[in-house]
Amino acid sequence: MADEPTSVPELNLADALQRGIGARLDRRFAGVHRRIYLAVVLLIAALAAGACALWFEFESLKDEIARVKADAAAISEQTADQKARLDRLDRKLDDSLAETLRAIRSFADQAARLDRLGEKLDKNLADTTRTVSASTDQTARLDALGEKLDKNLADTKRAIQESGSRVETAVSTVAQRTAPFVAITLSAEEREVIRKFFGVRKKSDAVAFEARVGEIAPGAAPLYPVPSLLYDHVPKIKDHRFFADEAEGTIVLVRPEDNRIVAVI
Repeated sequence: MADEPTSVPELNLADALQRGIGARLDRRFAGVHRRIYLAVVLLIAALAAGACALWFEFESLKDEIARVKADAAAISEQTADQKARLDRLDRKLDDSLAETLRAIRSFADQAARLDRLGEKLDKNLADTTRTVSASTDQTARLDALGEKLDKNLADTKRAIQESGSRVETAVSTVAQRTAPFVAITLSAEEREVIRKFFGVRKKSDAVAFEARVGEIAPGAAPLYPVPSLLYDHVPKIKDHRFFADEAEGTIVLVRPEDNRIVAVI
């Protein structure tokens, strides 16, 4: 089919229509472009905001990682310290265990020694019991012998006393017959020295001896030798004897050869 010729008015109308459609399309595309630009800008702004948020989050994560690393280093240091302490404790435990084992062995040895000592002690106790029994028998025999000896000694002492009394009586009788009686003359100063030396005092409940110068001293009166410290100050009473008459508060001097009273002070 052959092309038909086109008239000028039709061409002008078509061109106008094209231009009108193109303008409308341009206006529509311009609005779309503005919307696209706005969407792109908003997207870029959103991306920038997201990027900023991510950057801040990344910095926070870096700080957190640094803190975690520091904590990890501290934990590692503490772990190393605890490991070293555990090693020391382990060594101490080994040493303590060794000492405990030695102590247990020592205790076992001591227990064995104690058992042996206990056996020896039991044996010694048995021997001691037998010895004590024998000693008791010997003690009884010694007591019997002691009683016999005491009786013999008492009899001997009585015999000696009786012989002594007879000898003293004989000597006294002979002395009375042969030795003249002479009383000791003491000065007031010498008497004061003797009284101060003995310090005798009168007592109401004391036994009275009724001592008189020139008479024989009572047999119940205990006679003592004059102390050397006293006759150093009063030489004339050397070798004499004395007794205290506390009923009268006096000191009685007796000459030794016949037991006659030579002074009452």
